[in-house]
Amino acid sequence: MNIIPFIDIMLVLLTIVLSVSTFMAHRSLVLDIPKTDTNEALTQKRSHEVVIDAQGLLYWDEKPLALEALYENLNTLSKEDELILKADTKATFGVFIEVVDALKRIHHPHINIVVQKK
Repeated sequence: MNIIPFIDIMLVLLTIVLSVSTFMAHRSLVLDIPKTDTNEALTQKRSHEVVIDAQGLLYWDEKPLALEALYENLNTLSKEDELILKADTKATFGVFIEVVDALKRIHHPHINIVVQKK
């Protein structure tokens, strides 16, 4: 029995798996974008993260934060900034509602709530 074709097929499958897993880990592909003489620079949005951990503690960009300080930080956002809200599944609903209430008060146009797909 000739094993060489089997090894070739396994190498091709290994290449496919490694390529796909790299894409899934980075969630993006490396692209060489064409260059032109007449292009406009895109403005880069700043993003800030509000995290509620399992104990109900708040974090602003990975720094511990009190709810009162959250109001102050939210008021410093510009309308172009993106706000990302993450909450642990074990976090109390009351803390989540207080944060959502604070977000409603500022009427910020770019708020994203992070969830995981089932």
